[in-house]
Amino acid sequence: MLLKGTALVTGAGSGIGRAVALACAASGCRAITIADRNFEDVKQTECLVKEINSHLKVLTVDVDVSESTPAENLVLSTLEAFGRLDYAFNVAGISCKARVATATYPMQEYDNIQAINARGLALCTQFEIRAMLEQDPRVTIDSHSPLRAQRGSIVNIASTCATNVIPDLFPYVASKHTVMGITKAAGIDHAKDLVRVNAVCPGLVETPMIAARRAQLQHQEQETPPSTHSEVWAPANMYNTPLGRLALADEVADTCIFLASSMASHITASSITVDGGRTSAY
Repeated sequence: MLLKGTALVTGAGSGIGRAVALACAASGCRAITIADRNFEDVKQTECLVKEINSHLKVLTVDVDVSESTPAENLVLSTLEAFGRLDYAFNVAGISCKARVATATYPMQEYDNIQAINARGLALCTQFEIRAMLEQDPRVTIDSHSPLRAQRGSIVNIASTCATNVIPDLFPYVASKHTVMGITKAAGIDHAKDLVRVNAVCPGLVETPMIAARRAQLQHQEQETPPSTHSEVWAPANMYNTPLGRLALADEVADTCIFLASSMASHITASSITVDGGRTSAY
């Protein structure tokens, strides 16, 4: 088992967040807080988690992480319920509805995406670190040297858009660049405190968000020929990775578990890309 403490997962109602919650249950976590804006979805995740480990203690929380007080209360509730916070996975995020170039992108949507993807993740990271600073260092695997102990580990979900660009996604690209900046700054600032902060950068992942976009594109293609920009996202090209397919959510989750555990004890302020090799290919 890679993990044995308490985990917190935001955006746990579906997609990568749900996969991370299930991976935590399978990896030995003793307790977990699962949070999402959609409480019905997160309750479904709770049922799935319990199917994996019926002894796992679970706290479900309905939360909007873009606001300071709810984000803080999320961490405080975890501490009250379970006594400590060992692993935090900040997965909550939204994508773009409009698909237009930067100069004409609606700023209201820009603000909404920044509020959750950037501000919300920054708030969660701050409150999680504050909780972890009060804890004694521990290794996640009993056989590991005490030198590999950590007070806590945070994994932020960024994107290949944290370093690259998909056209007509200005707010999303900006928000994920911010996630990488938050991760590096927090990882460096708190390395001396034995709190590690890293990011996972998925490419396209088989999630409900991607399924909805695929359906939208298929409808658009029936109406008008694809533009130069939309060809990047055309259904025929969506699986254009060297490995020949999109990532599965549980493949991203497995990477998150590795980074959270003392298997990755000398990795901080860094990132791992999970994109089937796409960003490295010409």
